[in-house]
Amino acid sequence: MKKILITLTMILMGFTTITAQSKSDKEVKAIAKTFVQAADVQDADLLASVLYEDALQFVLFGPKVMKMTGNDFVGMIKAKKLGGTPRSTSFKHVAVEENDTASVTLQATSNEYDFIYHLNLFKHEGKWKIFTINTRVNPVNG
Repeated sequence: MKKILITLTMILMGFTTITAQSKSDKEVKAIAKTFVQAADVQDADLLASVLYEDALQFVLFGPKVMKMTGNDFVGMIKAKKLGGTPRSTSFKHVAVEENDTASVTLQATSNEYDFIYHLNLFKHEGKWKIFTINTRVNPVNG
């Protein structure tokens, strides 16, 4: 009987962990999707809501590497210098560690460009925020 209770307890603990992870996975995926959609519709406030204000983004575009802060990126979206084109998205990887650290790899593709995003997130003050972004941009026909 004791062995059965221990086994059931372990199963329930595993179920709780899986449930918590899947909830965090869903939250992290929602943040990543919001990040892409905010750029697509050029909504600077929505973008700012998912970025840590001092977030860093590195963009590899051909042989060039560009660096910008989260505030720079939000400003460029606000000024309509970036974004404005709807993209389809697909998740390649989502990992949540300790329920407060996560990494996401997703692909966002328009008719013109294919973006691969590697996002690193932390749960900061109870909310998931994107802290670093590594982006590779490829022309669709190139």
